[in-house]
Amino acid sequence: MDKLLIIGAIRYSFEDAGRTVKGISCHYVETYDVTDPNKRGLVPMKSPCSEEVFAALTQAPCLVDAEFGRRPGKAGKAETFIKAVKVIKPFNLLGAAS
Repeated sequence: MDKLLIIGAIRYSFEDAGRTVKGISCHYVETYDVTDPNKRGLVPMKSPCSEEVFAALTQAPCLVDAEFGRRPGKAGKAETFIKAVKVIKPFNLLGAAS
């Protein structure tokens, strides 16, 4: 499992060419060794997740152990998604600010 800081998750639903497109996007950062001199800090990423993962995120931001999976995406290209999470603890991203 990977440790992630989940910033937030967003449910979406829209019409596209007469069909309804629904899903959930999970926004997060993970810790990794940034050795690229052109990068600073942590860059947010986004992956799809299931209703079960969304339901497990009772409070966000939060620190989680996450399991990723892969499935075929557009044109057969592999898509990474968040398969499961275990919430470790809530995280106050902005410190004492409200």
